[in-house]
Amino acid sequence: MPNRQNVKSDKKRTTNAHERGRDYLNPDEIKLLLETSKKTRYPKRNYLLLLMMYRHGLRVSEAVFLKKSDINLKQSRVWVKRLKSGLSVEQPIAGDELRAIKRYLSSRNDNLPWLFVNMKEGFH
Repeated sequence: MPNRQNVKSDKKRTTNAHERGRDYLNPDEIKLLLETSKKTRYPKRNYLLLLMMYRHGLRVSEAVFLKKSDINLKQSRVWVKRLKSGLSVEQPIAGDELRAIKRYLSSRNDNLPWLFVNMKEGFH
């Protein structure tokens, strides 16, 4: 009779442990992040940037290349140009997001085409 060892399973390891773990924020973490953004040097811009990245699944590069002309305030839509061979689409803008866009744009005093600018580019 062959000698068999009693093998215990590793309870800390699941059967699909080879798969990647969670790499996204849950709704409570997003809420905390958005609330914290309101306490930064540029709260309107930072809040809107994080909100749009979350709602529209934007990469950093996609967010920084957004232009004011990509936002249609009358129809509450945003044109998202996807990078890395993604499908560019027009997406709806929710009411709270639309209000945040309007607040942010009213705080700008420049004629730059980009939606998100930094203080060197004329944001005050």
